[in-house]
Parts: sequence; structure tokens; C-alpha cells
Amino acid sequence: MKTKIKKQCGFSLIELMVSVTIAMFLLLILSDFFISIFKSSKISEAKMNNEKEIEFILGKIKNSLKWTGYVPSETLGDMTKGEPLLSDIAFDDLETIFPALSTNDCNFSAGQTTAVSTDNKILCVRNYLPPTSNSSIYNDKNNGGPDWGANSSKAEMQGILSCSGAFYFSSIYNSFEKEAMLITKLNTDQNGQLVCTSFIESNPSDIKSYTAESEISIDSLNFIDAKNSVSISLTVSSGKNVLKEDCSYINPLNTMEMLSTNSKKLCTTVNKTFGLMK
Repeated sequence: MKTKIKKQCGFSLIELMVSVTIAMFLLLILSDFFISIFKSSKISEAKMNNEKEIEFILGKIKNSLKWTGYVPSETLGDMTKGEPLLSDIAFDDLETIFPALSTNDCNFSAGQTTAVSTDNKILCVRNYLPPTSNSSIYNDKNNGGPDWGANSSKAEMQGILSCSGAFYFSSIYNSFEKEAMLITKLNTDQNGQLVCTSFIESNPSDIKSYTAESEISIDSLNFIDAKNSVSISLTVSSGKNVLKEDCSYINPLNTMEMLSTNSKKLCTTVNKTFGLMK
């Protein structure tokens, strides 16, 4: 009696091994593709966050420079828009109006309204404070202090909101005295965060300070003082590692040299020049 051998159906072992190999190869390609997209997304996000932080830092610096060299005009004029007034005093008197001064790491020569430290890490600016737009709110019973009575309001006050967060104004009208000179200092701390301090010349120990709190750190902040302008070179690093190698950037003080951040965080550099009040 003959036994009939049934024909096998399905895949052979060799066919199955070939199929699995092809599937694994395709999966490997797809995984690399998705990993690449994920990394690109992380880099794009880090770049966007860096640009936002740079905009914030430059905004702080720009606002600090806005009033640089301001001296009160003989007439208050319209300050409702928060714009500085040009002085009626001839600018050849600047050395008298802004005498030489050294205080709290700020070293000004006579006539200087901006001063940069020798290592280019600290920027100091100075200006006189605008007097109040309504001098009648000051009276003798308050010893020259503001009287927030029915006939006055804080809206009537004209002053300067420093980057330190402190609001300054002067009761001294058209008088260039120490009590009316504001000094603002910008630099970075050991954690790579922007620091802004402000104080009045006559009371340098009463320092108001603001320190940024961001996961994005400043690797390099350099100031270069020029006539009627200040140039800033700023490099920041993202909060997380997104690169395969350490990020590097051009040394702003020596363009032939590359500097490393010694981290795999994305670094972004920007150079900006701000014109000063003339």
C-alpha cells in the first residue's frame, strides 16, 4: 500500500529568515529616520528658545541704554510717551555735567555716559533723572516727598523704570546734582544669568538688583564701547544637550579664534550695535 505525501503549504525556513531579515532592515531604516526627525525637532526647539532668550536679553540692554546721557531740559515738554528729552545744555559741558566717577565696578571718565570694564564683561551707563511733571505734588510737610493726595496721582509722575525693576524719579528740577544721577550696571553672574543693578550716585550702597532665572545660560556677553554707540556680542546655550559634539563659536574679541562651550547644548551667537542718545 502506497502512502501519499501531502504537499507542504506556507513559508520554508529559508523564506522566513529572508523575510525577517528584510523586515529588520526596513525597521532599522525607519527607526533612524524617526530618530533623525526627533533630534531635528529638539534642535529646532532649542534654537527657538535661544532666540527668545536673546531677544529678552537685548531688550533689557536696549532699555538700559535708552536714557544714557539724559539731562533734564529747561522745560519738561511731553514725556507721556516715555521718550528721553534732549538737553538744552551744550554738549561741550558734558565733562562738568558728568564728572569722573568710580563706584561699584563702574569707572567713568569725565564726560563719559557709558563705561565698559577692561575685560569687556561689565557695562555701566549713567543719566540724570527726569523731574516730576507736576512739581506741586511735593510739599514741605512731606519733607520734599510726594503727596499722594486728591490732587495728585502716580500717573502724574515721570520717571525711569530701571532694568533692575526699580522706579526712579527726581524732585530736583533742572539741577545737576548727585541726588538725581542714576547709574545702571549690566553683567552676568557665575551661573550665566543676566544681572542688572541700579543705584543713585549719592547712595551707592542702596543697590536694586535683578537676576534673570532661565534654563538657558549666557556663555559669553561682551560689550564694546564706541563713540555714540555700544556693541554687544552675546552667546547663549540651550537648557538641554541636543548636539553630538561640544558647541563652539567665534571669539568676539578675536575673530580668528574659536571658543568651545564645553557642552553639547546648542549655542547661538548674535552681534548687535545700539546707538546712543545724541
